[in-house]
Amino acid sequence: MLLRAVPERALGALLGGEPVADVLCQYLIGLTRPTKPEGVASKPSLEPLRKALRAAIQADIDQRTARYHRLNELQTMAQQLCAPRFLETTEIPALAAAFDEVMEWRGSQVCFKDKHVQRYAELISELDPTVLVAWQLANDRGSPQIESPATLKEAVEGLATLFVGPRFFTQPFAENHAHLHGIAGDDLVLAQLVLSHGFPVRNEDDEESSETGEAKADVGKADLDERDPPPEPPHVIRLRRIRRLLEAFIGVWKTVNADEPSTLTRHEEALIHACPHDVKSAVGSSTLNWREEDRGIVVGDEVINTRWMLKQLAGAASRGDLQYAWTWLFVLLWRTYRAQAASATIRVAVLLLITDVMALRRQLIMDGNGLRRFTTSYFRPVMRLMAGENAAWKGMSQKETARRVFARLGDRAELKISAGSFLEAAFTAAFAQVADGRIESLRSLHPDGDVSYADLSSLDHWHFCLHFNRSGSKTRHARRKSLWEEARKLKGVLGSSVKWDLEPLLRGGSSTLGGQFTPARFVRGLDVAGDETRWPIEVFAPMLRWLRYQEVVTEPLEESTVPATVPHFSIHAGEDYAHPLSGLRHIDETVLFCEMKEGDRLGHALALGIPPDGWLRRHGEVLLPVDEHVDNLVWAWHQASELARTKQLAEAERVLPRLATRITRFLPHVSWRPASSKSSLPPLSELHEAWKLRRNCSYLVLEQPKSVPTGGSTLDIGAPDLQVISAQVGKPSVDVAAGLYVHRARAERDLGPQGKGGNVMVRLTQQRHGHASRAQLHLETLGPDRAFQMHDHDDVHDLRFMLALQDACIERYAQAGISIEANPSSNVYIGQIETHSDHPVYRWYPPDPKDLLKGGKFNEFDLRTMPMPVTINTDDQGIVPTTLRMEHHLMHEAALDRGHAETLADAWIEELRSLGLQHFETTHQLERNAP
Repeated sequence: MLLRAVPERALGALLGGEPVADVLCQYLIGLTRPTKPEGVASKPSLEPLRKALRAAIQADIDQRTARYHRLNELQTMAQQLCAPRFLETTEIPALAAAFDEVMEWRGSQVCFKDKHVQRYAELISELDPTVLVAWQLANDRGSPQIESPATLKEAVEGLATLFVGPRFFTQPFAENHAHLHGIAGDDLVLAQLVLSHGFPVRNEDDEESSETGEAKADVGKADLDERDPPPEPPHVIRLRRIRRLLEAFIGVWKTVNADEPSTLTRHEEALIHACPHDVKSAVGSSTLNWREEDRGIVVGDEVINTRWMLKQLAGAASRGDLQYAWTWLFVLLWRTYRAQAASATIRVAVLLLITDVMALRRQLIMDGNGLRRFTTSYFRPVMRLMAGENAAWKGMSQKETARRVFARLGDRAELKISAGSFLEAAFTAAFAQVADGRIESLRSLHPDGDVSYADLSSLDHWHFCLHFNRSGSKTRHARRKSLWEEARKLKGVLGSSVKWDLEPLLRGGSSTLGGQFTPARFVRGLDVAGDETRWPIEVFAPMLRWLRYQEVVTEPLEESTVPATVPHFSIHAGEDYAHPLSGLRHIDETVLFCEMKEGDRLGHALALGIPPDGWLRRHGEVLLPVDEHVDNLVWAWHQASELARTKQLAEAERVLPRLATRITRFLPHVSWRPASSKSSLPPLSELHEAWKLRRNCSYLVLEQPKSVPTGGSTLDIGAPDLQVISAQVGKPSVDVAAGLYVHRARAERDLGPQGKGGNVMVRLTQQRHGHASRAQLHLETLGPDRAFQMHDHDDVHDLRFMLALQDACIERYAQAGISIEANPSSNVYIGQIETHSDHPVYRWYPPDPKDLLKGGKFNEFDLRTMPMPVTINTDDQGIVPTTLRMEHHLMHEAALDRGHAETLADAWIEELRSLGLQHFETTHQLERNAP
């Protein structure tokens, strides 16, 4: 999780915390209690409100950080934010201070300061930076260059995405790891929800119905009438209030004299009555008709006022320029807050609307540890409000994706999408059209640009990497069957000579694409993405190998051929793991089971670089199934044996006896071992060979010949060791590798991925001072307790060996020509890294080559001879606020923070930028004459 200091946390709590929003809302609702005949109550003292806000700020930070910070600092910051006269004056000093610290004006434009990019990243994890910039733009003295409506409009429309400065803008970049559906920024998603209309609110289960394959039971109308409607999710309730408040504010801004006290007072009651939840919602209505608002507002161009700003907001929203409309919204809100005539009620309402929107943003921005939290708790609940089938949103998000990915002419991108999305020809064609339009617009803006891009079509700037999803509620055995069906369909399409017709979409435009293409023209890579702790690569590897195998395909289309290109692998591995050995083994399984080769890539691969002792200190006690623990120990035993034999590595020789002892202790308790064999332990070498046999698809092995199609390459590629395994299928032994493989495969088929109830879990305790306590040593002499738990620990020698093993694996993969797709901000937000300077990219590809010399900082075991090739990417820049150029800013500054000289850091970041372009070009394999 990204480390943030108390000031950033406190500002985020004030302007985006649910506790603060609740306090503000209750204050406004309290004003409706009739204490006078006139209706609206007299205004209470603001000091109780400020006191409640301070308490809410503290509660919010405590809740989000598990009481990590001292109350001293929390109380101090809350007092500063909600000081006496807060909400009574036009100023919020903390906002101005935050802007001054991390941002700067360059003429009429604003961007973050290079040297404060890390602090800026921490701030925007709490708050949309548009809030800061709009605070300045709402002030007539915010920038001396903004003197008229024309210069203000120019400033708003000239703002860069996330206010990234010009440092890297003159050079092209290549994005090699970005998920297409995660690129459209949180600002666009929120702008669409807040400013647009007609999106139905839907309640969804955690798992998508398409994954479970189960249809929801039909409920008769009579049943619906008799029962209470289900409670609305909190984010839906919040969105309803946002829309009501916005409508009330539009009434204020449309008024000619919106800054006069009498005008503002007249609108207070509408703002107050927009707060209660039982007020009729504006969501799904057509009241926010920006086209009509734009037509109905007549303004001059001589003066800046709220009516003129509303005209700009309405015009941008009606045109679909939501990035501009989003800025105008916050400029208007802060302009209203900062009006001399604004009452405390008006300011509280402004603050409530901003806080509600930022609270909604928190559900889009990842803040936690682990992929399962990422895939189930963030992004999806809010995104489902967008009604995914809405064509307008799809088009808008693709347009925004193209704008972000192709920031300047020459930018390239490998974009990850699901195989299912790609097979929708209309989807692929639509994105091709949008990308083509964006690139052509860049050409027209820079007709005299770099000539090296003059002869490139728009398709030469991007391609897809198709991924299978690690998701669903099926058993692994059943999932394998469905994966083969998906793979056959995909291979048939990729091998087909039947062309997709893009002409209907591209006709009449300025396209460089032409009209028709074979589907394979759009694809260069294959991937598996999702929760790797739940869905190991062994489930997907046989299909990936088969998809890459070159052969003539005849299904499902009539005309067939060999695909024009052999896709490279770009596979998520070692991103999220329960133990350092688990992560390392996942990576090695990916490399071996997928038969990765030169040009292939590992996505994230954090387990290959984060030092195990530091990871365990941050993570604390590890809890993992005994099956996984034994897999880790067996794999580590083999690696230690090889390093002791080939490198005479002392760290490996030292751990071998204890590894063997631990395997012997835990093996009898794995879920797939037959009860009759508990006392019989196979040789450790056979256990390792059984692990290697997992590259074979157990569905093909167990179901052939009754359910598996014969002929072709499916069995040859999907189950290369079938002959050896088949000899054990009838009566599998518990002492040889093939028999062990069959026992495990049958258990997985018959009992599901988790086996029977009561599976043994291992509590692996971190020894703070390097020594196991007496209590720990006693627990490790016992078998499973009543809670089906056993105990173990890693000692200092185990940790040293794991660190050396990381170096050995890095060297092996680098020698094989495999590279790593690093995603620093994504890793900081999701993984066990607190700041960008801790990222393992500095270990994989050190800025200073001396660190890889014998005995160097990153070669203390003398196992490495070369750097590991790395590219810097964004992953999901709409969920983790960043851009590709901002990532390079962050890693460059972090290199300086680590003590490297500026010249060295400059050269290093340029090498990584160039590597990104080289990787794209190598995998793209330009075929300008191909159909």
